[in-house]
Amino acid sequence: VLPEDAAFTGETLRQILRRNFELVWRYRFFYRELVALLRHDRELAKRYRAIRQRRQSQQLQRFQQLAASGALRQPVSSVEAESLLTIGWLVSDYWLAFLESGGESVNADQIQQGVDLIMRVYAPYFN
Repeated sequence: VLPEDAAFTGETLRQILRRNFELVWRYRFFYRELVALLRHDRELAKRYRAIRQRRQSQQLQRFQQLAASGALRQPVSSVEAESLLTIGWLVSDYWLAFLESGGESVNADQIQQGVDLIMRVYAPYFN
């Protein structure tokens, strides 16, 4: 979590993505079975969705901070920002499962590949 007055830059975003991927790695058993777990545990599903909604709202605010700071190369509409954040969320939550489903052996080193992939999606928008 960043202090309120901290500058939010592309590098800050990269660090946040890295920390998020580390959490996904630590709790990969959860993400691997996410849909089944949420389907069978209503309380867990409720909590997960509330947290996800809150985090998505926070991420949209961070994206708006990037725009306000001039870190973004072009104006980004709220629809574009939401789409970019959704892509990032998908890659973040399902990157390891994607690798495993392709028969790859998953390890912590592949976290950086996921971070880099999301940053490539965001790259055209940064100065």
